[in-house]
Amino acid sequence: MEYELIRSTRRTIGLSLNRDGRLTVRAPRQLSEAAIGKIIERHRRWIVRKRQELANAAEWQSPFRPEPGCRLPLLDERFEVRLSGTAAAAYRDNVFLVPFSRHGRLAEELVRFYRQKAADYLPERTAMLAERHRVGYARVRISNARRRWGSCSSNGNINLSWRLMLCPARIVDHIILHELAHRTEMNHSVRFRQLIARYDPDYAAAQHWLKQYGPAVGDWLTSTESPSGHAENYHENTGDLKR
Repeated sequence: MEYELIRSTRRTIGLSLNRDGRLTVRAPRQLSEAAIGKIIERHRRWIVRKRQELANAAEWQSPFRPEPGCRLPLLDERFEVRLSGTAAAAYRDNVFLVPFSRHGRLAEELVRFYRQKAADYLPERTAMLAERHRVGYARVRISNARRRWGSCSSNGNINLSWRLMLCPARIVDHIILHELAHRTEMNHSVRFRQLIARYDPDYAAAQHWLKQYGPAVGDWLTSTESPSGHAENYHENTGDLKR
């Protein structure tokens, strides 16, 4: 496994991964490369797992700049954006075709596309999950919210942001189930949390995803600023290591 080695007077060994997944090892001057290699091998699974997490973060946190050739998420799928000679925008075989004349309005065309997909998918999915859990509601409305993925009114209307179509399907289900749970508990009490845990056993993982990636996804098609990155680190005391 390739890595950059930085030696110093430190007494511990540190493994760190930058945003691109490159491994850097910081080690005491006297520690042999053989010992360093053994430590890296011992933590190979950690390195592989963190590289995958960083790759996932890059995929969801990268700023979206609408341009021909970009690949965008649609639930659990990806589609490519292409310019074409079509008279109007069209979606065929995981390709979104945009007329050359609309090149300067690409973001606008994409918003229209996602809104339509949301209008087709979200009400139907809500109905299916509501039937599964025997929950009643009035109707589903598609919103333009950037930060509030969903809401439920006291009269049973459920609002869902079209930006949910940028998220994995399991996250969409989590948001819908969250709002359906509000049909019984219009609060976030212990009883509500118990209810959502019954509806969605993986709700904690979904909430973690939303906390980590939700803000960036909410800014897609509205911002081109790049969010700050972070590195993953591991440190180990070398006091009992043999050189």
